[in-house]
Amino acid sequence: MPVQVGDGEFLMKVAVGTPTGGGLVGLGRGALSLISQLRSKVDKKFSYCLLSITDSSSQTSPLFFRQGASLSGGAKFIPLIKSSVIPTFWYIPITGITLDGKAIDIPAGTFDLQSDGSRGMIIDSETTVTILDEAAYSPVKDDIQSAIDLTPADGSSVGSNLCYQTSGKVSLPSLTFNFKGGVDYELPVDNFFIQASSDLLCLAMLGEPSGNPSIFGNIQ
Repeated sequence: MPVQVGDGEFLMKVAVGTPTGGGLVGLGRGALSLISQLRSKVDKKFSYCLLSITDSSSQTSPLFFRQGASLSGGAKFIPLIKSSVIPTFWYIPITGITLDGKAIDIPAGTFDLQSDGSRGMIIDSETTVTILDEAAYSPVKDDIQSAIDLTPADGSSVGSNLCYQTSGKVSLPSLTFNFKGGVDYELPVDNFFIQASSDLLCLAMLGEPSGNPSIFGNIQ
C-alpha cells in the first residue's frame, strides 16, 4: 500500500485484490479507526474515491487526506448524521428513492435513525451491494420488476433474488436516491444492475429485516 506525502497533503493509493493479500483500513468515526488516529495530522479531512467496477483492475481507488481531500468538479454535498448509540458509523440522510422520476412508495420513517440506534442508513465501503430495510426493499423490487420487460432468471447462485436473462444491451429504468437538502444521486445503470455472468443481469441490492440500519454499498 504505497503512501505518498506531498506539500501539505497525504495520498494513499489502495490496491484491492493484490497478490500479497488484503486487509481493512478503518475509515469510521470510532477511536481505533485510521481516520480518528490521524485526525490531528490530517485536519479531520479525508476523501475516498471509489472507481467503477467496470474500470481496469490495474487502476486503484485513491484515498486523500487534509488539503488533498477537497472535492471539485461538480461534487454535491450532504450532511452526515451521528448516532450516540453506534458512533462509529457514517449515517447519511436519505429521504426517498425514485424510479424513472416517480417516487417509490416507501413507508414514512423507514430510513429515519432512531434514538435506540435502529433504522437509518449508513455508507460503508466494505459492503458490496446496497442493503435496504425490507420495508423499502420490497416496494423498490416490485416497482423495478414492473418496469422491466425481460425474462426472469434464478439468481440464487450469485446471492440475488432479482435477476434476468440477457445477453446484450437492454433498456433499464433510472433509479435515484434522494437526500436531505434536495441532493439527488441517479445511479449509473452499471451501479445498480450488475452483469453476474454473460447472460445473467442482477439487481445489486438486497433486503434485510426491518429495524436494522440500511447500508449504501460500494457498488452504488
